[in-house]
Formats: sequence, C-alpha cells, structure tokens
Amino acid sequence: MGQGVRTALPMIVAEELCCDWRRVQVVQADLDPKYGEQLTGGSGSVRTSYENLRKAGAADRRGSRQRHFRGHRQTHPAVADSGR
Repeated sequence: MGQGVRTALPMIVAEELCCDWRRVQVVQADLDPKYGEQLTGGSGSVRTSYENLRKAGAADRRGSRQRHFRGHRQTHPAVADSGR
C-alpha cells in the first residue's frame, strides 16, 4: 500500500467509532481473486475506500451501542420493565 494509507484508513473508521485511530487494526487481504482487484497505484486507497469505511465504522458503532443497551437491560430488570 502507498505511504500513509495505514494511518489514513484507520483514521476514517476511528472517526466513526469515536476512538483513537491506533486502536483500529489494518489487516491486508490475501492476494486472492475472491477479494477483487487490490491496486496500489495512483493514491486511490482513501478516495475509493472512504465511503465504505465510514459506513462500516458507523454500522459497528450502532451495533456496539445496541449490544451495550441489550446487556444493560438484561442486568438491570427495572430498566427492562420500564421499556427504556
């Protein structure tokens, strides 16, 4: 990957998660055709990945909040009974 992309891509996800970008781990996919083209030229990683990474971070944030509130309801029956 190009220079800085291992910082830029985690920063996009971290912004949606409201966390430090260093907590987001970049895992390089294998060079397998099932993952599609993996081009590194032309400084396109951020431009072509931005929207999908924002959506992925936002989806994970929503899922984390839902899991948190479900767990809170299970451990606090009064909250569950009140419908909050």
